[in-house]
Amino acid sequence: MSFPRVLPVGDAALTVELGDTLSPATNARVLSLDRDLALAPFEGFREAVPSHRSLLVLFDPAAARFGALANSLVARATRGDTAPAPGRLHEVEVVYGGESGPDLADLARERGLSERDLVDQCDPAQAAGQQDVDGHQGQHREPVLVAAQEAGHGEGQYDTGEDQDDLCGGPG
Repeated sequence: MSFPRVLPVGDAALTVELGDTLSPATNARVLSLDRDLALAPFEGFREAVPSHRSLLVLFDPAAARFGALANSLVARATRGDTAPAPGRLHEVEVVYGGESGPDLADLARERGLSERDLVDQCDPAQAAGQQDVDGHQGQHREPVLVAAQEAGHGEGQYDTGEDQDDLCGGPG
């Protein structure tokens, strides 16, 4: 299968798939096309909604035809600069245990771990000693830095931690 690939979504939307894997390179291509549409919308453009590997494009079917639009979007996607837009760094405090995380002890016991070991395994940066932890009153507090893109539609690039979901009680 080759990318980009354009698929209809009803009569007033289409999706542009830019890859079949969840990779930073694919996401950069999605965000680049999204930025391009925000800066230079086509006639009939209504909205673009980025995902990690595709871009949903909503349009007025009276002003734009699927075939011409698909060809135009493929051309834009293949010529675009995929450098990420400048973003801002946000600090987000994460609290484990205590009133903010009453299930920490139960989850740690279920996994056969101490609370500290569970926190370390759920937060690789913490385990590597890159962040401070305040362990008083049964709570573990730490700042976690999250990179968020502020351009376009507020899209972001982030580590989903998918490899940790199962251990940390998330889906999986």
